[in-house]
Amino acid sequence: MRPRTVPSSTSLLLYTPTFSMDSKAMVLDPQLEAPDPTLSPRPRVLEDMEIELDRYAREIPLDTFVQAFLGVASDKWAAPLEQLLGDGLVEPELRDYCFLAHMSDAPERVADLLNAIKKHAARLLHVAYPIEDLCFVGQDPPDVREQLLNGGTVARTADVDAIRRSDCGGTYGSEDVLLPIQIEMTDARTYDDLGEDGADLCSALYDKFIMCMYSRTSVPPESRSPISSAATAEMENALACEAETADFAAPLAVTDTSPMAQLIAKQARDVLAYSRGSRQHAFGMVLRGEHMQLWYFNPIGIVHTPQEFSILDDFGTFASIVVAFCSLTERQWGHLEIVQSYIPDSDSPATVPRFPRPSLTGALIKFDDDRTYCVEDRIHSEPAAIVGRRTYVYNTVLRNRREAVDDHIPENLVIKLSYVPCWSEPEWSFILDANRAGIQHMPEVFSWGEFFRVSERGQGRVLLLQRDVLFSDRALRVAVFPEYEPFLGMITPKDYVRVIRELAISLYGLHKIGILHRDVSENNIMVDPRHADQPWLVLNDFDLAIRVQPDGMAPWTAFAGTRHFLSYRASLQKPMRHSLRDDLEALFTLALWWATDVPHSFTEEELATPLAWWVLAKGEPEVRAFKEALYASARVTDTVPLAADFEPFAPLLDLLVALFREVNRRLLPPSAVVVRNASLDALLIQVQRLAAAIRCIHGPYLSDSQTRFLCQQFIETFRRAIASAAQSCGRGILSRLQIRPVEIVDDDVLAFTFLATLLA
Repeated sequence: MRPRTVPSSTSLLLYTPTFSMDSKAMVLDPQLEAPDPTLSPRPRVLEDMEIELDRYAREIPLDTFVQAFLGVASDKWAAPLEQLLGDGLVEPELRDYCFLAHMSDAPERVADLLNAIKKHAARLLHVAYPIEDLCFVGQDPPDVREQLLNGGTVARTADVDAIRRSDCGGTYGSEDVLLPIQIEMTDARTYDDLGEDGADLCSALYDKFIMCMYSRTSVPPESRSPISSAATAEMENALACEAETADFAAPLAVTDTSPMAQLIAKQARDVLAYSRGSRQHAFGMVLRGEHMQLWYFNPIGIVHTPQEFSILDDFGTFASIVVAFCSLTERQWGHLEIVQSYIPDSDSPATVPRFPRPSLTGALIKFDDDRTYCVEDRIHSEPAAIVGRRTYVYNTVLRNRREAVDDHIPENLVIKLSYVPCWSEPEWSFILDANRAGIQHMPEVFSWGEFFRVSERGQGRVLLLQRDVLFSDRALRVAVFPEYEPFLGMITPKDYVRVIRELAISLYGLHKIGILHRDVSENNIMVDPRHADQPWLVLNDFDLAIRVQPDGMAPWTAFAGTRHFLSYRASLQKPMRHSLRDDLEALFTLALWWATDVPHSFTEEELATPLAWWVLAKGEPEVRAFKEALYASARVTDTVPLAADFEPFAPLLDLLVALFREVNRRLLPPSAVVVRNASLDALLIQVQRLAAAIRCIHGPYLSDSQTRFLCQQFIETFRRAIASAAQSCGRGILSRLQIRPVEIVDDDVLAFTFLATLLA
């Protein structure tokens, strides 16, 4: 977060511009002229914003936007607010903006204009604003000039911010912003840079302002404002009905991904990210000369208005929209509505922080089981995107603990809030089923609930949902768990095989009751501190879990998982049916990650190695390339260096590489499947025979006792099988056994082989 400094003064420009039809052309100082955006690369954040806008942004009419998100007709106060210009109350501010709209002074002029509209409209309309101390603050012209001259090398901060006046004492952050405003400026100079001839220079927008003001004094009021009649009650009802009808119509297939759109999306993302879960949605405004565009961002979509609305031609409507923004309540601004109230920080006896808040710390959240939790320090948040899964994790305590009823709930807890697709099964459903089945290393959950769906809220009525199931409506789901500790960096050679084996057995147990985890990764392996004898692992985070169909595989979905630990099949980025093989391959990849000696940095030559592709992966293609190199190698150490303490496990990892090479044989390029591992081939043959024999007697599903029997058979005969395999290779027998890939290496055989490799 880049803090912004509130200007010490926002006084009007000390000049009196004059209009001249023969105004001289403006000659820009080359040192101050805004650079060509093609000369420098855009910041990565703006590239990300362009992708997100292209995927999710939709254009809707201005009237529909204002009715749905601001709660009034767009021209509710348009007729009376026309007087603001007629009486000269805001004419100086509008004149100043029109004269300097293209220069670095524009933000200060816009802030002055909006503050003037807010002030005089309250007196004219006899209204009191819910957030009385809301004010608009523009960046200092020198700061704006610096950012414009930097061109594409930095992402600009918002040019104007709506904040609360109490934040005006110095610096403020994105979490304090109610409404970010971005202005399109083409000249990096300030008015002070223009010199003595500055007053004679004007823009086309200023020319239009003069003409508009002239027409206002020469045209009768009843002829001048064709929209004033729309303020009647009859027209308001008609607009409201029209807006409700538009809610269920498909959005227009128009998307603004321009640089200004990218900038306002970046500001909105920062507002949501740095509020750390305390805001549900964000607004934005873009000014391109005389044209205003409104934006709205929430977890299921982004909508914006067209760019052609003119603040000069329809000044009354523009002022009405400004008043509508100033009239929003905290809930309409995005306050998380499930919070009952806030309590002061124990370390700060000051009053309860007012909206907007930088976090959920101090929030009281009540569940349907009548338990109320007080949110404490933040542990984790995911601010990377606007649309999609937002997850926030905080420490929490049970505030209304009841004796006997809540004795099983520990003192140290965490609360997890996440916006997840409505069609997905709740995380706690999988966890409860796993615990009822007696599967070990599962998390506990004490309170849970789905609090609301985004589309069901008053500000979600406009159809923001995408046309496919991947980006549909989302629900805010909240659950309370014990406080587990991260397993990061805790793996030791002593526990290495035990940890992998326990996790594999848990994944296999989940699969037997019809559940796939789909997100086995380093961050999702935790330790329960209540077990003091040895690290007790917990397979955490079932947000991406899914039920399997009768054939043991999940329905067709998009690939899922954490990038660095994806199975090879998932790294292909194609729709797929997840199965146990993907969870086990992710676990193997995690085991390899734990054992790898990862350098702190890579040299230029090392950047071309598979290890660098994997560690520095910014996308699935890099992970796919790493996996292909890994499976094409005869030994693990040919691809990745192992840490010294884990080098004894190289033969074990070689076997697992060979196993997943066999599993992915049909998908891998030919260069990756020519390598064979005699020990693994012998083990596979044995597993296939034992599994087939048991299935002939007991059917396709194997019990825990049968699984243990198979693993015991592996242990007893493993050494003999490897020795026999070595002799068979010499006689060419293995090449004639015709081991069929995938169909034979099914989930049971894969799990048994995986466990047998570890147990042996």
